Amino acid sequence: GGRVPYPLVGLRRRTNGNYDLKSSTVDDRDVTRPELLSRVASYVSSLAARSCRDSPRGSGDCNCLSILRGRDYLVESVAHDCLDYAELSHAGRKHRAVERMRSGGSSGGAAAGGGGFAMLPLKYETLDERWIRAAAASSSGPSSPAGPDLGEMRDVVGRAFSHRICRSAFCALYNIGADKRRSLLTYASGDLGSVRHGNAGSRNRSARFADAHASIRASLDDLTSRNAHLRDPTSGDIVLPPSTSKRKWYEAWAAGQGWIVRKVNTKTGQYDRAANFDLAPGFHRTADEARAAGDE
Repeated sequence: GGRVPYPLVGLRRRTNGNYDLKSSTVDDRDVTRPELLSRVASYVSSLAARSCRDSPRGSGDCNCLSILRGRDYLVESVAHDCLDYAELSHAGRKHRAVERMRSGGSSGGAAAGGGGFAMLPLKYETLDERWIRAAAASSSGPSSPAGPDLGEMRDVVGRAFSHRICRSAFCALYNIGADKRRSLLTYASGDLGSVRHGNAGSRNRSARFADAHASIRASLDDLTSRNAHLRDPTSGDIVLPPSTSKRKWYEAWAAGQGWIVRKVNTKTGQYDRAANFDLAPGFHRTADEARAAGDE
């Protein structure tokens, strides 16, 4: 049969926490989150069950999503990430996609085919929960329902964290069309100021500044989303895990932008000016530099 239609087109969240889905072919109202995640998981499984459209170097089919086959804990993690992505703002989706692409090796001149376009989208918290449940079931004895082998699960999850997927698989998971993909590749090359508007002469209104600001906001929104389960029901505040710090968050954000953070004082932790940061390998300041690197 044909490919399962993308299940998140026309997604809107209701005030009761459920979802509406409205498009030219779908008109579903008040869909619960578990039901929606089940639909997304079915879609992800359908992608994993067949070869991708891309063929690395034109030799055979790409099966970069085969790591998901028969592993419902990975499918569940990908499904959660896809739903989180769909609920982000326009800017948030752009920056989430660009970060996945940069981490996977796409920087403008990256190869279009093969399993090296972007990182496999995973929601780590979902994998943590599945691991805890599997470990608890394993320690409860033979009367517990059979779950994944812990040794195999540890090995698979470890490989999944660094698993790269091809262009077709990534775009199918995030429902990214050809025009949007080309735009994201420009951003992934590091040329965030390529589109200039009427305020280009004002330093604080430049496209580069605005894009960096949007990227920071999107990263903070992502941090909030990933820790939403820690929200205090009374105050509404989110108490972040003890391992969270502003410095760790900033350094992780900078790394996602391709910058190698430099400190001028290791005792106080004072950072150098951003203009003095080095670029990580594979990242380029402009699309022209990315193309030049690809031609070498």
